[in-house]
Amino acid sequence: MTMTKVSKRIAKVGVGLALLAGFGFLFLRSLRGSRGEPYTIPSDSVGPWSLATVSGAGPGEPMLVLRPPRMLVNGLFGQLFKRTMESMGEPAAPGIPVVLQDELTRALAGHPALTPEALLAAARQAGLDAASPKPLCIAHRRAPDGRERQQVFFAIFDLPAFGQFRQHLAAQWNSGIAPKAFDPARLSPALIIATVESTTESWLPLSPDPKVDCIASIAISSASQ
Repeated sequence: MTMTKVSKRIAKVGVGLALLAGFGFLFLRSLRGSRGEPYTIPSDSVGPWSLATVSGAGPGEPMLVLRPPRMLVNGLFGQLFKRTMESMGEPAAPGIPVVLQDELTRALAGHPALTPEALLAAARQAGLDAASPKPLCIAHRRAPDGRERQQVFFAIFDLPAFGQFRQHLAAQWNSGIAPKAFDPARLSPALIIATVESTTESWLPLSPDPKVDCIASIAISSASQ
């Protein structure tokens, strides 16, 4: 084989590699762009939400939750799956954690008469389920310490009554247990939509920062898709 033929073959291989690299770059850019596009939910899936207690919750699991409409969760999960192309699971019983079991257990040390039913009634009186939370964005986190395959996708909501209720609990409960034992900022209105190679409970407590965690906004459409 002459040097001319070898040079031509090398040139063809180089062009082929360049084209593959170009296609790969365009694909990745397209993928990143689609992940940043707004997620949409129909207006009839925004509410109503409902408060509920969870019996038999483990120490780090929620015992009082704000449950969303199933249509809202299904819609966001479906869009996530299409965009990320990840093998992911969704929570069996989705809900925004309001109070964790270990928080209630500590509170019982100073308020032995406190019951889950009384806490549920107080949350309803505070208006936690009176108005539907306003969706802000879809957020994403990876586990640290070499466990980057473990991921969580969640929706962040604007719900002023949530923070006000936990502040109210802090004012009551911290007077009966160790000072500042109940941290109202330990949780915020975040709804886990999907997890990758991890469990929902492994990501709790979850108190995200929208400026850091958000990857795409959530838009409300006028009708079901």
